Amino acid sequence: MREIRSLNQGWKYLKHNIHSNGSQPMFYRVDFNDKNWQTVDVPHDSSIVSEFKESNPAGPRGGYAETTLCYYSKVFDLTKEDLAKKIFVEFEGVYMNSTVYINGEELGKYPFGYTTFKYDITDHVVEGSNKLSVMVDNEVQPGSRWYSGTGIYRPVHLYLLDPVHFEKEDFFITTPFITDDYAIVNIDAIINNTNKKQSKFIKLAYEIIDAGGNVVADYTLDKSISYDCYADLSTQIKIDKPQLWSNKTPVLYTLAAKIIENGEVLDNLSIKFGIRSIEFSPDKGFIINGEKEILKGVCIHHDNGPLGSAAHREAFIKKIEIVKAMGANAIRTSHNPESPEFLDLCDEYGMYVMEESFDEWTEAKRPRIFGGIFLRQRIFAYSNYFKEWSEKDLAAMIKRDRNHASIVMWSTGNEIMELKDPEGERLSQVLLNVVHKYDKTRPVLAAGNGLVAINKTHNLDILDLAGYNYAEDCYIPHHEEKPGRCIVGSENASATPFEKRGVYEQFLKVDEVDSILDNDNADPEEAEGFVSDKRKVAETVKTNVRARVARGENSMIRHLTDDFVAGMFIWTGIDYLGEPTPQVWPSISSYFAPIDRICLPKDSFYFYKSCWSDEDVLHLLPHWSFENVEELPVWCYTNCDEVELFVNEKSYGKRSLEPGKQLHLEWPKVKFEKGQLKAVGTRNGQTITTVLNTASDAKHMAFEIDKDTPTGRGKLFYTTVSFYDENDNFVPHQEHEITFSAEDGIEFIVCDNGDPEYSNFTSNSVKTLGGLAKAIFRANASGTICASSLINGEKVDVLIYINVE
Repeated sequence: MREIRSLNQGWKYLKHNIHSNGSQPMFYRVDFNDKNWQTVDVPHDSSIVSEFKESNPAGPRGGYAETTLCYYSKVFDLTKEDLAKKIFVEFEGVYMNSTVYINGEELGKYPFGYTTFKYDITDHVVEGSNKLSVMVDNEVQPGSRWYSGTGIYRPVHLYLLDPVHFEKEDFFITTPFITDDYAIVNIDAIINNTNKKQSKFIKLAYEIIDAGGNVVADYTLDKSISYDCYADLSTQIKIDKPQLWSNKTPVLYTLAAKIIENGEVLDNLSIKFGIRSIEFSPDKGFIINGEKEILKGVCIHHDNGPLGSAAHREAFIKKIEIVKAMGANAIRTSHNPESPEFLDLCDEYGMYVMEESFDEWTEAKRPRIFGGIFLRQRIFAYSNYFKEWSEKDLAAMIKRDRNHASIVMWSTGNEIMELKDPEGERLSQVLLNVVHKYDKTRPVLAAGNGLVAINKTHNLDILDLAGYNYAEDCYIPHHEEKPGRCIVGSENASATPFEKRGVYEQFLKVDEVDSILDNDNADPEEAEGFVSDKRKVAETVKTNVRARVARGENSMIRHLTDDFVAGMFIWTGIDYLGEPTPQVWPSISSYFAPIDRICLPKDSFYFYKSCWSDEDVLHLLPHWSFENVEELPVWCYTNCDEVELFVNEKSYGKRSLEPGKQLHLEWPKVKFEKGQLKAVGTRNGQTITTVLNTASDAKHMAFEIDKDTPTGRGKLFYTTVSFYDENDNFVPHQEHEITFSAEDGIEFIVCDNGDPEYSNFTSNSVKTLGGLAKAIFRANASGTICASSLINGEKVDVLIYINVE
């Protein structure tokens, strides 16, 4: 039987600067003394627990994180019976430039930080104690256009297989024929007989199990496999009355595969898959199971906010659930292969996925630094490895992930420089051939930026789909010019202003902008080249609020009206570490998204929900708890037919959305009065009401677990802290510092408030932003968690007992 052992626990770890602290230690030797090294579990991100500093070489693109050369070692035991097996070690992801050793021998080097790789260690291990060691070299910086993390940040597995076994990566399940009455499931598999002198006569047994645990189809085959050889098998199985997988019905089946010899199971595999058909049409866009559906997508980076790049299932669930609650049905993995567990969850939740392979090909990118600094600095990323490794890495991604029902398209690159010249045509064809070699069932695109220039080449026509980044204005003319082209909005600007969640400094000035910028006599010195501070502020507001919202809304209008476009993927769904646009230090993360990096919704979350969701949406902004404000704009994101605004029951009039023009409602220059701001909307004949009350000083604190109390040992769980006044009104406008602690079997992990300028992830204290903050804990056993804060000078503790079964 196949045995998979976790190698995630109890690694010895040391970060070491080889350039400043001498030569590399011989840490991989069996007799090397590492008992004083730190003990860590993987997934582990060395960067997130280090100090963020402006002087760190990663710079703004890497979020000013510390990136180093570091070492990991783990000792594990094998029995004499184990040594009769084929033994492999598999790393789901190491960032980056890893060198792996077993018992002092080098197994190999792997540069790419996002691909799963494995080594056969059968001939290198011994009975008893064995030492697995990994060197990770992430010193050359800037090494990415975003925060990458450093270390063994995804799980590690030990595989013990019979000499006759399945090759997991060579299992490919497709559903080429589907009707209401039945579906044909095609299974391609490879059985490997590694015995050097012994042929085998085996039975191949398949069972297909539905979501309820019922066997709905089976198949057996007797097969002789010669020694030191493999059998390439293709099988078709019929399933009656299939349940189809889609965003609305994410039904999964399981293939249980066995290799049997004389009644003994030599190997077994369990693979989940979905029965569904996909098509991309030049005229209708994306079609799933014969029905047109708009891809309502978000681009998401691989980091998990304050957890860094460490791959945690609970963090993946948090991300998927919040974008799904916003109405999104699709995710683009920007700009690299994702964790296998993340894709498993996309299957379960019914999220359509564009999985992307590379951010660079042969030409290195020189992204600009923001914050008013327009320096273009080269990054040392994948271009250094593309020629030698790209085909191997792309094949590894396709073979690992092609059984995921959620993946509906592949991307071979993002904003690739070569797409604007003829060299890109050759490279596009090479990569396309690699994908089609291992998967002909899904289309391939490359996400292009600068579509006017790219359209002059043949790059878009070589690929199956055309990925358009920030090029909505090209949709109609390009569709008319080349009506056979399938267009996907692979990256589109979000309608999110560049402000922190719950902060409205720029928003409050939106009504002043046009009058200031239109006034030629705003400052007499401007004629001599001087720009007044007032005009600078107005220009910033125009760019960061008005223009951002207008661009995001225009993109939404295009994708709701241009039926031939498959859909859109906004940049981004969730704020991510690194690329702190438009600011630089002390900002370490982006401002782009409708959801902040700890998965709290911003105002624009409700814009997308109003356009993408069938749920009632009536959201007002800003909050109604200001001081020293006389009048202010009030906006509303809604899908109501009509909305009336009231301040203390005084009406400011009714507004209705103008389809195709503006997707939010505005009431300019509303007089601020403490009390109540209320919106009353009607939708499909029903009345909907939203109320914001002016909050006074906080009187009490709420500390709550985000979801059900965890029952599994070792699981992470999220908590939220918020503050309320004496009338139980939420207090959004005051900062409160919170200290988190845990006792007994609960472990505090990290806290955060979503502020791009906050980076003290090793602390257990944080201030609220917009009245909210979060903490993440791990449940190792039952115990107590506590949030403490000062309210009006008095210490307040809120405790929660966590029962772990």
